[in-house]
Amino acid sequence: MRQLKHLARAGGLILGLTMSNYMTSLSPSYVPPIPASPLIAGQQKDVRVGADGAIELWANAPPAPEVYGSFKHFGIFISPAQEFSPSFHTLSISYDATVPYGGSVRLDVRSSPDGTRWSEWEPGVENGASATFDIPGHFVQYRATLLGGEDAVPSVRAVRLTPLYEALPSALADERPPVAPTWKLHATREGLVGRHTANGHRITKRDHFVSLPSWRSLSPEGTNQYMVRVTYNGRSSVAPVYDVGPWNVHDNYWDEKRQIYADLPRGWPEDHAAYFDHYNGGRAEKGKVRFPTAIDIGDGVWWDDLGIRGDRAVVEVTFLWLGTDPLAGQPAAPPPAPPPAATPPPAPAAPPQPAAPAAPPAAAPPPAPAAAPPPGEIVVDERDPAFKGQAKVKWYNGPENCGNAGHSLWTFSTPNPSESENVGRWQPALPAEALYDVYVSVPACNNGYRDTMSARYLLKHRDGTQEITVNQVAEAGKWVLLGRFPFAAGDGGFVELRDISGDSMRTIWFDAVKWVKAP
Repeated sequence: MRQLKHLARAGGLILGLTMSNYMTSLSPSYVPPIPASPLIAGQQKDVRVGADGAIELWANAPPAPEVYGSFKHFGIFISPAQEFSPSFHTLSISYDATVPYGGSVRLDVRSSPDGTRWSEWEPGVENGASATFDIPGHFVQYRATLLGGEDAVPSVRAVRLTPLYEALPSALADERPPVAPTWKLHATREGLVGRHTANGHRITKRDHFVSLPSWRSLSPEGTNQYMVRVTYNGRSSVAPVYDVGPWNVHDNYWDEKRQIYADLPRGWPEDHAAYFDHYNGGRAEKGKVRFPTAIDIGDGVWWDDLGIRGDRAVVEVTFLWLGTDPLAGQPAAPPPAPPPAATPPPAPAAPPQPAAPAAPPAAAPPPAPAAAPPPGEIVVDERDPAFKGQAKVKWYNGPENCGNAGHSLWTFSTPNPSESENVGRWQPALPAEALYDVYVSVPACNNGYRDTMSARYLLKHRDGTQEITVNQVAEAGKWVLLGRFPFAAGDGGFVELRDISGDSMRTIWFDAVKWVKAP
């Protein structure tokens, strides 16, 4: 049946979802998986969207996470990205809300110049107010948080985001700090297994996330849009921001413009100032500071990745959404034609070879992507025996010489599980139990159709499973890091991709996956 849709699409117009029919197409229980790239299609959790576009909290929604207070019910709706042209710095926000006694509604907004890099959230924007962003944007999303009492069911409708256009300096759109800032901070282990974080995530054993004291950097559940690198005693781990706290909820101490506590220097958390300097009488938003901690860290990062013992430590934290990662290693894909040097890896200060400068020395690493991977790296291509693909009807081959090793497979996406026809699984025999960085290859191939924005990779590792969504439009031509996970030796772990996504009749690519043993 879906093959008929393929043919119909190939011969006719391709129409995108409107805002209203997108929202009504989501099932009430829809909880999106973990994307590795920006959440473009939106998200909803424990809310329902009516035919009129009204967003209403489910009457039986679960209790709110502790950071919100004692509300009996809690839900979040994040809108699909809306695109505007030309660029804007400021948005006017208006909406209609029904908030019965015992309930609450909060609206946050953020912008993006390209649908990939997002600003921090502007939290708690009042109806009729405006929000201004440092970098000009073309895209915008809003996040509606609904909190209910015993019989209080709040709702939001008719959200209107209106750009206020003005003359913009042309050089600002692509400016970003060259290196993400890093500060040495006091940290604590979060623990709290079984409880919910501020974005609704249920904390599992040895979970990988952190908590920061501001709503501005809260990642939507299942995404890694706001990440930090935590370093301790030579070990390092990257994790998303899933919770708000511990001592404050409005202390974005990493930003040049702080929401409050503007008299404190950048990088000096308010709870640290309260504890060490008796700032604000030694108190934070949540009371007297008994010990300093500006970041809470999930057990999997704390114990497994960093090897910390005890519940407190001093760590270095890099805020990765503010710039490039200073500790990032070599790019996942081999660089084209590395310059010759005396010893690998190439060093900028090394003297040039006296003869035949264009020819690399024998010890130089091979630049070709198809060459044998270095030790500790296991690559599974879609034509390897460790890849198992099933198709009810057929696979489509990508264009010639496109994809890892010059080949790739694709099919059409569907949001309906009953229409699923294709599934691929990459399942290598890993040589040793270890932490592995897992990458997926997204080919930059033109087959005449638009690519999916939500390819859902299911990752099975030693301690469980995790779904991670990749925007294959934004990540075309790249090796995309899904994250670092523990794997046992052997072939018990795998990465699986189906043709089920958040969009319909778009290309979903099946290429290579690689496991890189963590240092």
